[in-house]
Amino acid sequence: MNIGREKKTQKKRKKCIVSIDIGRESPYISYINNGDKDMTKRNEFTPKTKKAIRAKGDCCWACGLPGWVGIEVDHIIPRNHKDSHNGEDNGQMLCSACNNIKADTVIVAKPRKPLWIEDQRKMAQQIHANRRKWTVLVRRVRARG
Repeated sequence: MNIGREKKTQKKRKKCIVSIDIGRESPYISYINNGDKDMTKRNEFTPKTKKAIRAKGDCCWACGLPGWVGIEVDHIIPRNHKDSHNGEDNGQMLCSACNNIKADTVIVAKPRKPLWIEDQRKMAQQIHANRRKWTVLVRRVRARG
């Protein structure tokens, strides 16, 4: 009886309006909430802000991974924090691995040049070494509270 279950879950879902702003860059999706507390804190960078943050350095600012491999624009002050905002000064470029390590910790990585070493094995080793340093730094910040 999956049909009955689907109907029940559909009734429990809260309605929201999705507006999509399609410009020259990728579409910017914003959610207008009708009472769902989880969506009220959801805030995304606009394409213009993302472009300005990427202009500072298009690589992972923590480990140096070059920009063509899944680099994300991350909030320095996490979105679930009361002081979070979508300004250019609250953004940094992190790869998905470094972003997962950071999680909801407030920590700033400064822009850096992409790490490029001709020998791909040595480059991978250096990126992993940089990620270990990033992990240690994040742990220290969390320990301070």
